Amino acid sequence: MKENVIIVKCEVPSEAYQILTTLRKKPEDKGFRISHGALVKKEDG
Repeated sequence: MKENVIIVKCEVPSEAYQILTTLRKKPEDKGFRISHGALVKKEDG
């Protein structure tokens, strides 16, 4: 199985959460599967 890492930068935190939620709901027959996901917030610059 091929593995990939995808990084997405969002200015609005709620957009990042929505993207991750949407991807997790996709059926595996769409050609990909989310095995791990994380939201990271940078603070103080």
